[in-house]
Amino acid sequence: MIPLFHKKSQTPIGDDGKREESIIHPSQIRRLILTQLSSNRPILFVARNPPSLVTEKLKVNDKRLKVVWISTVDHPSAINPRDLYKLEFVISKDISTRKSIVIVDGVEYLILESGLAPTIKFLAKINDITLVNNSKLYVVLGDSLGEKEVALIKRALGML
Repeated sequence: MIPLFHKKSQTPIGDDGKREESIIHPSQIRRLILTQLSSNRPILFVARNPPSLVTEKLKVNDKRLKVVWISTVDHPSAINPRDLYKLEFVISKDISTRKSIVIVDGVEYLILESGLAPTIKFLAKINDITLVNNSKLYVVLGDSLGEKEVALIKRALGML
């Protein structure tokens, strides 16, 4: 497996038995998805964009990739970012049925809409759900969050 690195931490992500980094940079999403799909793992990708746009941007057309759209737009395929409990339910159900790995993009948007503390609690709970179900959680963070917020997220994910 090709190691992936978060821009700041430089900690490897992989199945090689080493401590894994669950935080990735947006530029690494496509490579992570392709790597996981090549190892025959279904993926649940929580994204800020609609599913059709995500698959078009990533140039990935695979039925094992399921995209959940977080948006305030009233649309049948969208989940409101303020309804973290609904998002948690969808993720939990998908993990238990498909044994998928979870990639959460748009954390900054979740923080903007729901607040820092609820978002961190949400990520911690999703992390626990993935651990119990022998799955993995990857959180996509760009450079817009400060060191304090990143440290809080890492702590919630058990990385500190």
